[in-house]
Amino acid sequence: MELRVLRYFLAVAREENMTKAAALLHVTQPTLSRQLAQLEGELGVKLFRRGQYRIVLTDDGMLLRRRAQEIVELADKAERELQHHEQELTGEVTIGCGETVGMTCLSRHIRDFRLRHPQVRFRIYSAIADDAKERIEKGLLDMGLLTEPVDIGRYAFWRLPQKDRWGVLAPKDHPLAQKTGVSPEDLVGVPLLMSGRETVRNELAGWFGDAWEDIEVAATYNLILNAANMVKNGVGVALCFDLDNISDALTFVPMSPKLETGAGLALILLDRVYLPRLGVSLEEQQRQQQRRQELIVGMSHDLKSPMTSIRAYTEALLDGVARDEDARSRYLRTIQAKERDMEGMVDRALLARVTANLLDNSRKYGGRENVRVAISARAAGEQAELAFTDNGPGVPPEQLPRLFDPFYRGDAAHPKLLQTVWGVGYRLGRTAR
Repeated sequence: MELRVLRYFLAVAREENMTKAAALLHVTQPTLSRQLAQLEGELGVKLFRRGQYRIVLTDDGMLLRRRAQEIVELADKAERELQHHEQELTGEVTIGCGETVGMTCLSRHIRDFRLRHPQVRFRIYSAIADDAKERIEKGLLDMGLLTEPVDIGRYAFWRLPQKDRWGVLAPKDHPLAQKTGVSPEDLVGVPLLMSGRETVRNELAGWFGDAWEDIEVAATYNLILNAANMVKNGVGVALCFDLDNISDALTFVPMSPKLETGAGLALILLDRVYLPRLGVSLEEQQRQQQRRQELIVGMSHDLKSPMTSIRAYTEALLDGVARDEDARSRYLRTIQAKERDMEGMVDRALLARVTANLLDNSRKYGGRENVRVAISARAAGEQAELAFTDNGPGVPPEQLPRLFDPFYRGDAAHPKLLQTVWGVGYRLGRTAR
C-alpha cells in the first residue's frame, strides 16, 4: 500500500462520491477508480458498496479507514518534524486538550514559547482524557492536557496548579440557579447530563453517596458545548466544570460539599522542547527525530505481514475453503489476532523509544568516558521483565525512597515550573505479550 493511494481512499470515504473526491485530489475519475480497484485487489476485500447516489464503506473499508488515517497522520507528522532549519527550531507540537481551566495555563506557555520560537506551530485536538491517551500512545499526539482521574503510571506528568471546580449548569430560570450551592439531595429527581467517562462517574458517585441510586441520568456527553445546548433546550441540567464563558443564558452553581478535580500535562517521553526553559539542544532533537523516522519506516514495513495474512484468510473464507463452522470460526479468530498484532506495533515502537532514552540517559549521566549498560530479560508467567543496569554513580541514599515515583527526578537539570517538579524519571513497567 502506498501513502498516495491511502490518501485517495480516505478522500473517497470522506466525500462518499467518486467525482467530488477526484476533483479535490486533482485527478481524473477513471484514474481514481482504477487506483481504488487496485487497492481492493491488493487487499483481497471489497472496501466500498456503490449505490446510485453515493459510495459507502463496507466493514472491511471501515477497518481500513481507521488504520489508514493513523498511518497517514503519522507520516505527515514525521514529515513536519523533519522539516527544520539548522539554527531555528521548527516543527509542530500536537496536544490533546480536555475542557479544563488548565487550558489557560497551557495557552500562556504556548504564547511564551512561540515568542522564542516563532517557527513552531501548535495543533490542538479537543478530546476527553481517554481519547487523548489513546492518541498519545499511538504517536498521533505529543502530549495531552488530561483531567483526573486518569491513569498516569506510564507517563511523565506535570500537574497544573489550578483545579477545576465541579458544579451544575442550569438555565437562569431553573430553581437550582437561585441557590448558592447544590447538594446531592437537591439533584434527586432532576434530569442530569453527566460525563460518559466511567472514572468520572465513579468520582461523582462518591460525592453523591447514598443519593447516587436515586438520581436520573437523562444523557451522557463527552464535551460540554453540546451538553450546554441540551441544557438550554430543557433536556436537563449538566454536571460539569466551571468554565466561565459557556453561555450567557445559563448559570453555574457549585456543588456543596465542594468537589474539585486536578489536571496536568502527560507525555510518554520528554524528547523535544515543549515548554520554555527546558533547554534541549537542537542536535539532540535532530537525533531523536531521526529515531522517530526510523521507527515509522519500520512500522510501515511490519504492517505488510499481518495485512498479507488477513488478506489470505479473508480470501479463503470468500472462496469457501473453510467448509464447516469450526474452520470458519478458526479463520476469523486468526484474522482477529492479526488485527491485534497491528495494534501492538505502536506499543513496541514506544518500548524502543523508552529503551533509546534510557541508553541516552546512561551516557549523559554516567559520569565517565566509558559507560557500560547491561540489559537482561526474564520470563515471569505471561509477562516479560527487562532490567537495565550501568556502571554509573548510582542513586544517592536520600533519593532511594522516591526512586519509583513517576513524577520525580533527582538532578536539577530542569528548573521548577510554577513550583511544581517536572518528573521525567521512568517508572518500571511490564507488558504482557
